[in-house]
Amino acid sequence: MLHDWDVAECLQLVTRCAATLPPDGRLLIHDVFLSDELDGPLPVALYSAALFVLTEGRAYCAAEYREWLTQAGLEAGAVVPTFIHCGALIGQKAKKNR
Repeated sequence: MLHDWDVAECLQLVTRCAATLPPDGRLLIHDVFLSDELDGPLPVALYSAALFVLTEGRAYCAAEYREWLTQAGLEAGAVVPTFIHCGALIGQKAKKNR
């Protein structure tokens, strides 16, 4: 759903979700990912162009998602490919110190 929103709204959504996580909790982002150069792959770039018309958002790259996760206080992992151009990116909240 993040691809439906602009950068400011995405950061707010990720931050609000991260705030509700328990210690060691995880936030999973599953989406299509543009390259970090924002120049492809072509099917994702075309989908992103369609999102410009239909929503307030676009397709984002893993670096953008990682930045939002980091700003929200989560440790971002690697993108795990799932299906065609989709992948999963996990943000993990730190364990609480005792």
